[in-house]
Amino acid sequence: MSCNISPPGGEDALFKSLKPAVDRLDVEVKNVQQSQRELLVVVNGVDDEFGRIGELQNVDVDFDSYLKRILNVKRRMMALDSTTKGISDRLHRLHRKLHKDQHQST
Repeated sequence: MSCNISPPGGEDALFKSLKPAVDRLDVEVKNVQQSQRELLVVVNGVDDEFGRIGELQNVDVDFDSYLKRILNVKRRMMALDSTTKGISDRLHRLHRKLHKDQHQST
């Protein structure tokens, strides 16, 4: 014998209360992804510029250390992008579930 006790309002109230937070998080994740794409363009431009300067001028500045730093930043950005995509996917699934459950309860 199972006892099915649920709080007043049940899951519907829980999903309704979570929906605004999920929507806000989804927007913020999308903003972070857009910022990362813009930053990646800048990092790639700086990387190209250092490479071009190194080829055109015979200078005593060691660009390799700067290039390594830029590539490290780029690698970390790609890892962060992968993480935010995962978060976005989970938020999207939760959003769909909230939407589906909300329509089923009405």
